[in-house]
Amino acid sequence: MNRNPNVVAPRFGSCFEERELLSHEAASYEFAPHAFFPESIFRMITNVRVSDPSVIEKSAQRRNRRERLTEDGRLTILACDHPARRVTKSGNDPVRMGNRHEFLGRILRLVTNPEFDGVMGTTDIIDDLLIVDQLFVESGGRSFFDKKVLLGCMNRGGLSGCSFEMDDRFTSFTVESIRKLRLDGAKMMFRLDPTESRSLDTIEACARTITELNKYSLPIFLEAFSVERTETGYSSLKTAEELIKTVSVATALGDSSKRIWLKIPFCDDFDRVAKATSCPILMLGRNMI
Repeated sequence: MNRNPNVVAPRFGSCFEERELLSHEAASYEFAPHAFFPESIFRMITNVRVSDPSVIEKSAQRRNRRERLTEDGRLTILACDHPARRVTKSGNDPVRMGNRHEFLGRILRLVTNPEFDGVMGTTDIIDDLLIVDQLFVESGGRSFFDKKVLLGCMNRGGLSGCSFEMDDRFTSFTVESIRKLRLDGAKMMFRLDPTESRSLDTIEACARTITELNKYSLPIFLEAFSVERTETGYSSLKTAEELIKTVSVATALGDSSKRIWLKIPFCDDFDRVAKATSCPILMLGRNMI
């Protein structure tokens, strides 16, 4: 594998240091992921995985973390954990998020934007990003993960469209791997279907993991909402009444709620939902990548 800085640096410089690529002022603007994140760099990720996978830990240990999770009381976090749950559709394309090259390019576009605080992802996504960051630093650039928030997504086993979807097992990050990579917190999710007993298994697993994360003072981002089964799959119940009930369940999980952030969707009468908890809220937004 060639990691000669003299070869890599010019390509990285053109990718990540030209902030005008992030501008949306022009009505004709269209993001070009291959121009922002060339295939030559994408291929280097595989080379690193084959020849020197320890780069992932090296990058994680080098990263300059924030002293506090939020510097101004607010957070803007990019969620990119959907493909691990068999959700790859974006727009009219059923597998658009399945193109890892383009997916990473779009993630990097936002992560390198100073207006974003950080990213939450599964092991494969975080590993890819840590590799790219290390290559960038070795080429003479400045880490784009310094002072950013990195969150590890834990339970992705409830694969979309599968008969066991409500049994959302912990199949990605563990508490130990989150600690090893010095991530800033953990993300987990439960969807409550009152007619499906496997919802309880997921809720119980979340409670156990919250207790374990509390032992190490790791922040928890808990995504919780109610769903109902339809002919085309599960549909979220985004009403104030349903969210209030679910929030009340979510914040009581584990041995303490002191580090729980709720990750919940916006709905009408959202002020009523916000008044159902004293925990900080990270509001779900629309698909940005």
